[in-house]
Amino acid sequence: IRSHYTRLIDELRCAQITNEEIVERQATIHNNELELLIDEHRQRCEQINRSIQDLRVIITDWSTIEQFKQLKLKLTHLQEDIREANEIFQERLPEMKVFEFDNDDYKNINH
Repeated sequence: IRSHYTRLIDELRCAQITNEEIVERQATIHNNELELLIDEHRQRCEQINRSIQDLRVIITDWSTIEQFKQLKLKLTHLQEDIREANEIFQERLPEMKVFEFDNDDYKNINH
């Protein structure tokens, strides 16, 4: 009985170590992906901000209907850029789940 429980305890310890390694690896992968995602989003936001600054000059300067139409078109494009940047950011976040295991994770660590 003692050797049986000793073996069970050893198996539990191995399983715990395996789980900790999987979680640590997933956390590292997700942190790296999140950093890349944030950097991409930041770059898009900076580009959008530059577009807004350019539009401010046009807004104070427009005097003809044609310039107004161009301004309206640029604002529409800017809205689309903002919407797309937010959608891409939100789409990729749910992919980053911690504590999700599959058999491949166990096989990779145990072999």
